[in-house]
Amino acid sequence: MGAIRGCLIALGIVFGLLVLLVATIIGYFCYTLSRPIPLEQEMTPVAISHEAALSLDRKIEALEAQIRAAQEAGVVKPIRFEVTPEEASSWAKEEIERALEEGEVDLPFNIESIQINFSPGSVIIKGMAKIKAWGFTISVGGEAEVDIRHGQLWYAIEEEKIQLAGIPGAVKEQVLEAIRAGIPHWPSGSFDITDLPLELQSIGVEDDKLVIEGQTGVEKV
Repeated sequence: MGAIRGCLIALGIVFGLLVLLVATIIGYFCYTLSRPIPLEQEMTPVAISHEAALSLDRKIEALEAQIRAAQEAGVVKPIRFEVTPEEASSWAKEEIERALEEGEVDLPFNIESIQINFSPGSVIIKGMAKIKAWGFTISVGGEAEVDIRHGQLWYAIEEEKIQLAGIPGAVKEQVLEAIRAGIPHWPSGSFDITDLPLELQSIGVEDDKLVIEGQTGVEKV
């Protein structure tokens, strides 16, 4: 009996240590995910609103109309397209929510907010993930930052259709790399910049706005 009791005590100790180890791993994992990634400088909060998203949609539609009209008339027309952080952040959040609802993408977490900053260039995504284990559901909050300072653009430009004139070589390479990786992120269903004969001359930031300048081509369709 003494030997059996000793074995049971030893097994209990081992089981207790295993439970403690698993709990420690889960705790560390939750702590790591919930800890915000430190940013290089304090960001100004960006307001998210449906109106700002609609504003960007209207700008895109107006730009499309300008380019199409110039294309059909066979004239060169200068183009200047400005996007504010509020418009970009609101539109991105609505687009992701729409894609989730329509089943186009499947994310393992719920997005709470998206903040796009053009100066310095960064995208900050905050969300909440739910982890199920041993019948319990653990909610884990997290924050991730994507650096877009060096020209990582969220829409693809096809080299055959758009001249990347006036863009630094490093940025051009990153744009082409995005194309090769198959990452076109221009607003779906509303405007496809790759279908238009647009000569892109510069991409930059002025007064915290993303500014794209170029001119239309002269080919008629």
